[in-house]
Amino acid sequence: MARDRDEGAWNLAMAGGTCLGLVARTVGDDIVPLVMPFIEENITKADWRQREAATYAFGSIMEGPSPDKLTSIVNVA
Repeated sequence: MARDRDEGAWNLAMAGGTCLGLVARTVGDDIVPLVMPFIEENITKADWRQREAATYAFGSIMEGPSPDKLTSIVNVA
């Protein structure tokens, strides 16, 4: 458990973000409708962990969708 708290150590959040990023690069625009509901639901939660997860998910998918698709989701964010 202590190892997960070390900011420099590989942890579950980093693994999840990497996986999400790789999926986004593979499926492109199709990732957006799958991830945006999670982001929209959690980005304004009181718990910082939920906000952080939403922000991390958003950042993780940035290299997958096309520029046109990214423009539309960034404008909503």
